Amino acid sequence: MPHSRPAGTRHPPLQVLAREARRALAGALALAVCAVLVGAGPARWDDLVAEGRAAGVPETRVAATVQRLADAGFTVAQGAAMLEPVFETARAGLPPGPVLAKVDEGALKRVSSQLVAGAARNRAAALASARDLLRDAGFSRAPGDGGGVLVSVALALESGLPAPALEPVVAAGRGKPFGQVKAVVEAGETLHLAGVAPDTARDLMLDFLERNLRRPEVFRAVRWARERHRDGLAGDDLRRSVWEDHRSGRGHGAGAKGGGPSRGGRGGTGGGMGGHRSPGGGRR
Repeated sequence: MPHSRPAGTRHPPLQVLAREARRALAGALALAVCAVLVGAGPARWDDLVAEGRAAGVPETRVAATVQRLADAGFTVAQGAAMLEPVFETARAGLPPGPVLAKVDEGALKRVSSQLVAGAARNRAAALASARDLLRDAGFSRAPGDGGGVLVSVALALESGLPAPALEPVVAAGRGKPFGQVKAVVEAGETLHLAGVAPDTARDLMLDFLERNLRRPEVFRAVRWARERHRDGLAGDDLRRSVWEDHRSGRGHGAGAKGGGPSRGGRGGTGGGMGGHRSPGGGRR
């Protein structure tokens, strides 16, 4: 028996169906165009190189990183997310190289783009914090133009050394050679990573500046401090041990002028440097 329509119903005319289909297609196309316009980003790797150049990143440097990202299998969109902190850092007048190095590291290790972008953002934030810390300490010219104090302070902050441990050190470093301040900040970071308390690391950094130690002397003292810290010394005991003279046969002051540490009423036991061992640290 032929199928019968329920009473009172009608099939829509073909013209109506065609019109509705055209409207649906037009709406879908409009949504697609909007999505492209709203989420527009670099279409090619070359676009990222051009953006980096416009931001102030050396073209050869960003091009090398872009090539590493492409070789590692990242998409252009992922590359854009990872490189955005680099470009923002350059636009802010800060050195982009340390942030770019994080992206290079991610490309080499082939970790997820989200992790790389996060690490790059953290380093960019550390550079901005270091800039503010140095500015508040009264540095009269861009610290990155000398011995890289800006970058050293940023890396120390990134490693977790608290800003209050660095602020008096940077202030005490005004007027001293940038290379000396840079070495002292790196020494503080090394001590912090070895587990030395921030207050003790701060006092030792101030000692290094007060005694006008050269870089090799700073890191001989750091090596000794790390060894004595592993032996269980901490705080004032650790600090005194760094500066004690040869009377114990184990002391390794850093060959500086004057006696032991004197800030805060805490005295040392002498200023010589033991020469029979070479305890030093150094940058990671």
